[in-house]
Amino acid sequence: MNHIFISHAGPDSQWAKRLDEDLRNVGHEVRVDLRELKLGSNSIAFMNEALGDAHTVIILYSVHTRDAKWQTREIDSATWQEIDQGKIRLVVLRLDNTPVPPLLGPKIFATLNEDSYRDVFERLCSELIPSETPSRITSLAFQEGSPNPFWRLRAEYFDEIPMLLAETFSPPAAEKIGTLEEMRPCFLEGSRGTGKTMLLMSLRARNLVLRKNTKKTLRELFGFYVRLTRGAFCNAGLLATPDGRLQDVDKPTLAQITDTFSQEFFITLIESVLNELAYCKRHQHISLSNPVEAALVREVHAIIASADSNSASDLQSLLDYCAQTHRRIAEFTKRRFIYRESVIAPIATLDLDAFKRVIAVVKKLLPELASAQFVLLLDEYENLLEHQRVVINDIVKLGTPDLSTKIAKKVGTTDSSETLSGQELQELHDYNRVLLIYSVDDDREFANYRQLLGSILTKALRGSSAQPSKPEDLLPEFDGPEFPERSIVAEVQAMVGRDAWRALTETQHEEKVNYYRHAAIFRLTYGKPGGGREKRYAGFKELAFLSSGVIRYFQEVVGMAYYLQFGTSAPDSYPVRIEPEHQKRAVYIISEHNLSALSRNVEKHGERLKYLLLDLGDCLRYKLLRHASEPEAGRLAITDPQKLTSESCVELRDFLTLGVREGVFQLGLGRPGMRPKHSSDPQPVEFNICRIFCAALQFSPRFRWKSTFACRDLVDLLSEDRRASAKKRLIDRLVRGRAEERQSRLGLDQVS
Repeated sequence: MNHIFISHAGPDSQWAKRLDEDLRNVGHEVRVDLRELKLGSNSIAFMNEALGDAHTVIILYSVHTRDAKWQTREIDSATWQEIDQGKIRLVVLRLDNTPVPPLLGPKIFATLNEDSYRDVFERLCSELIPSETPSRITSLAFQEGSPNPFWRLRAEYFDEIPMLLAETFSPPAAEKIGTLEEMRPCFLEGSRGTGKTMLLMSLRARNLVLRKNTKKTLRELFGFYVRLTRGAFCNAGLLATPDGRLQDVDKPTLAQITDTFSQEFFITLIESVLNELAYCKRHQHISLSNPVEAALVREVHAIIASADSNSASDLQSLLDYCAQTHRRIAEFTKRRFIYRESVIAPIATLDLDAFKRVIAVVKKLLPELASAQFVLLLDEYENLLEHQRVVINDIVKLGTPDLSTKIAKKVGTTDSSETLSGQELQELHDYNRVLLIYSVDDDREFANYRQLLGSILTKALRGSSAQPSKPEDLLPEFDGPEFPERSIVAEVQAMVGRDAWRALTETQHEEKVNYYRHAAIFRLTYGKPGGGREKRYAGFKELAFLSSGVIRYFQEVVGMAYYLQFGTSAPDSYPVRIEPEHQKRAVYIISEHNLSALSRNVEKHGERLKYLLLDLGDCLRYKLLRHASEPEAGRLAITDPQKLTSESCVELRDFLTLGVREGVFQLGLGRPGMRPKHSSDPQPVEFNICRIFCAALQFSPRFRWKSTFACRDLVDLLSEDRRASAKKRLIDRLVRGRAEERQSRLGLDQVS
């Protein structure tokens, strides 16, 4: 990744640290040895890598620089790169009045001290460091209210215009979605950006009535939506483990905490039903006269309220009562679990049966909904702690036939089968599981995915009053080949070996060229001296493939390409066409933005996850450029997955799970598609890097072969002390090839 490199002497590290933190806070990628180098790390490898991809090198020059041998080498290297290669911009910030060498004299930007720091920093950012970072461009492209028809990336942006959400994201592919409109409960699983919320909201009553591609009406299906949170428990002050288990809580206290959440949750469900009824009444989707509303409110109030409470007169006053109950529960939780007071629970009468009675009242008083299937739409299940998931599981287990539950959760979220009733929740028997990530390697799924994306494109354009275009017309491919055919043939010939090539027939030559064509293009792009080229990416099918089956990534690329083509103006002609060059640039911007954003978006481990991804990407890039027979080896296979449960690999397992949840890695379902070549080899566990990162990491999105790793290899990549040596060892092994790798492994086994 392009970044800023800070060169400094050891005694000046406080300035380097301050500058590093401030530059990161305004969205720049920064590399500095303070953050990455530890005792025993390979300083030369770090320097080569960090300087090699830098767009700006900031030299903190002081009296200490003359005796700092590593900083002297960094200055020499950076000066050569600027003068001879023209690849970087050199900036000198003086920390004192020490004379600067003549070559660096013209590069002096300012003198840095406590008095000048703020002014120097602001001038540095505005005058020298590129302000249009990928993240900055992305924020401009997706500004709220933009004429860009693809700026709405989240369901929340559609709250004021449910028709647009209903039309844009109601999917035409029924294979994955048909389950949503059935009675059986289901879990929708996907990583960040797979459209979980969009799909849930397409069943919400206010949106369902606007959808044109479904035969369902409110007389048949009434959906109401709840975003799951930990509720009043956030005020309890108790600690939980990463998998959601409460620490140091005895069973009686846990039972009280669980029951308190249950009461609060059922109040939330009733609020959601009432809000949906009020919305549908206000927009005349249902008929709800004042006398019927009064009767409805009176009967529901009798179910949920204590005998001495004042009766509510309309929906709003009943909603006000629910809000007061939430406040009482929050107060009880704080006083009971933080201040340890002996207080009486504010409500202890709500359970699933009570909620079913509320549904029965609605059906009795509203003939339009008398035969409707009530559907509870629960979002962000991963937010809950284990004792709260048990409450949700109980609704899934016992809710039908009165209530069907659809739950969206991030893939990799800890599963629990426990329920309040003591009966375990069982897949297929009690619910279906729907994976929302489409496999772009499966022809059938990829076709369905493209159909869905084509529908989203068409409806988004229509929603912006632009004339819809066919996806292939909106996103055309590049004209002509990326390289001359003779160059591709020569590269394939070099891969096969000249002697082996001469032994082949003309027909076999053609087969080899077709077999290695894509790998040859990547090698011609990135593997030649003085390259500086970028792989071309354009066309509806290729952009869909690069998104790895994640809707959000595709939307981001198309929205960025639209912004690069038209800026903040509307097109001056129709139908809309986005030039291939803008598509290509959009791919690189979105790829780098999502990579750099990991540091900011993923709590606690985002920075380390980013560097694990960078290291794996480097390994795959070297294999792509140098391996003789299996260059496009983006399927990553862990050869000893049983060790992931061991204590030494706990951190690795957590990182892989985190990567899957955040859309960085993708796991195959069930057994991997390829059996081991040798009967003595164990069955590996495979995972892929999401293809959206291929542009920034410069490896092929075609995962034709696999690259094998042992758990120990990946554990070492996560280690601050062993990272550099582990990466070098992995690259050497991956480039050698599978036969030598297997022989090496056998030799090591014999030695041990």
